[in-house]
Amino acid sequence: MKFYLRFVILIIVLFFGVLNSIYCQKKLEKQISDSLTVIANSYVSAIGKVAVLSVSYTAQPNTILITASDKLAYLPFRPDNVARIYSALSTVLAPKADSISIVCQVGNKSIEDFIPNFYRTNFIDQQKQFRVPTDSAPLIKYLSRPYNIISGLQNRHIALWQSHGLFFDQKTNKWRWQRPRVMQVVEDMYTQSFVLPYLVPMLENAGANVLSPRERDTQVNEVIVDNDTKDHESRYREHNEAYRWKAGDTVGFANPKLMYRKFENPFRLGTFRTIQST
Repeated sequence: MKFYLRFVILIIVLFFGVLNSIYCQKKLEKQISDSLTVIANSYVSAIGKVAVLSVSYTAQPNTILITASDKLAYLPFRPDNVARIYSALSTVLAPKADSISIVCQVGNKSIEDFIPNFYRTNFIDQQKQFRVPTDSAPLIKYLSRPYNIISGLQNRHIALWQSHGLFFDQKTNKWRWQRPRVMQVVEDMYTQSFVLPYLVPMLENAGANVLSPRERDTQVNEVIVDNDTKDHESRYREHNEAYRWKAGDTVGFANPKLMYRKFENPFRLGTFRTIQST
């Protein structure tokens, strides 16, 4: 009987001990949650309550790990507000956190890792460093450019889309713009109206090679005159009046090959025809 009574008392003590431990844990999590909520809402309005998902202790290393909900990640993390968060956590956990490291994380990532490299004075994240290698030579070189660009966007290559274009609509049996007409504006035409005459020339004047998968020439007519490579369907004539034409000594465009090899430039395979006075 005495053994049974002792056993019951032990169970009751353990039960209330567990309840007390759970109560203390929940109270601690609430204090941490309240502190994080106040700090978060002081930087970004209407975040709401920042919940604490877990508070755990690991002996190796001697660390208290606090996992917060995703709402904490809405903050624009900077060294000052990260230091403020850890100061608040140290206050809540003291003296429990005496000589113990505190780590606050969101989604298995410490909040200090969210600080952009631009705002860091130390612990630069090398994986976030991004540098575009500069090519030794551009894909295209403008031989007629009267000046050489040695800085800016020199030897940089930019792929630029001036919106969408036409597609053939099988249902209506006609070509249509890909984007609808909204407030008398068609995106396929409006974007091109400032990308081609303004943005592309600005980038090229700064030294960049702009690559556009959509045709950049708005001219709807094309005329190719080449007396050297005319075929049976073309007709080339020269009318001599006061002046006569002759082959010039400067290079020009010619398209004599079906396939071009490395360093072959079709803009240097032909010759200009010039006017010779009689």
